[in-house]
Amino acid sequence: MPPRRQRPREAPALVAFGRQMRRLREAKDVKQETIAHLTKVSGPQVSRIENGKKRATRSFVVAVDEHLDAGGSLISLWEDLNKDGHPVPIWFDWPQVEADAAMLICWQHSVIPALPRRQPTP
Repeated sequence: MPPRRQRPREAPALVAFGRQMRRLREAKDVKQETIAHLTKVSGPQVSRIENGKKRATRSFVVAVDEHLDAGGSLISLWEDLNKDGHPVPIWFDWPQVEADAAMLICWQHSVIPALPRRQPTP
């Protein structure tokens, strides 16, 4: 039996977003507590967002972008991560999953993949 793969605690996309937010915040010499007070979240939650362990909401990103005078760069980055209304799950890193996989398993209730549908007879 192959070893059980551990899900990463953060997604690379969320880490990239958090790092960019931290760079912008530190360049303006703004404390995490200031961001927390501005956005009405806790200081530890701001830290989790910056470390890629928590996903930021759009309203949070808009408030931070405006406060840091980021010119919409944080909003654009957040929108890229949330295209088509389907945010990247925090655990989802498909290239890494495929690289670690020893075997792929597909289970679908009441569906058999690759069987053609039977056309109704007239």
